[in-house]
This record gives sequence, C-alpha cells and structure tokens, in this order.
Amino acid sequence: MNRSKLRRQIAWEAARLMYDRQESEYYRAKIKAARRICQGWVKPADLPSNAEIRDEIQSFARLHEGEQRQQNLREMRLEALRMMKLLARFRPRLIGSVLTGHVRHGSDIDLHVFSDSIDAVTLVLEE
Repeated sequence: MNRSKLRRQIAWEAARLMYDRQESEYYRAKIKAARRICQGWVKPADLPSNAEIRDEIQSFARLHEGEQRQQNLREMRLEALRMMKLLARFRPRLIGSVLTGHVRHGSDIDLHVFSDSIDAVTLVLEE
C-alpha cells in the first residue's frame, strides 16, 4: 500500500475513534488506528497530523449531523457569549471547538477566566 493511502486510512480510522469517543487524544487515536490498519509497527512518517485527523472528524460530523451541526454551533456560540458577559470581570476567553467551529455532537463550551480567587468566580456562577 502506498504511503499516502496508508496515511489517509490511518487518519480516517483515528477520526472515527475520536468521533465515536473511543479515544479523546490524537496521539492515542493515531497509534490505535495504525495498529488496526497495519497490524503492527508503523513508521512515524506514516502517521497523519492532528490537522488531518481533525479534518476527517469534521467530515464525520457533516455526514452524521448534517445541517443540525451549524445550528448547534450557532447556539453554542450564543451561550458562550452569554456566559462571557456574565463573567466579564474575569476577562473570559473562548477556546476550543466552539471558537474554531469544529464542533460535533457532544462538544462542550470551553472558557478560560482569570481570577485570584476561584470563590469569586463561583459566586458569580451561583447567582
């Protein structure tokens, strides 16, 4: 099998593992996928990049979730904005899949906030 085809197959299998939530880390998904496809050792150069796997995950999401995916992204971004306004004094930053647009079923909203006191953040969230 040529290297390009092997790399694409590993990327597809790693993406499937991550989309189905059997793996959550790119590296572990790559290794598991490579073992399944190659039945043993694989050269590091044959492993796909995280970006290649992420692109395949998005293909799975488009295929399985269709138009609902865009609606989910919109709703998640609106909720993130609402939370960021609530937490404004802690300089919130949106990170992760909602920021990049790479959401899929089960994605969550990730915000970083900055505070010297976790209690101060907790108080705002409990109001």
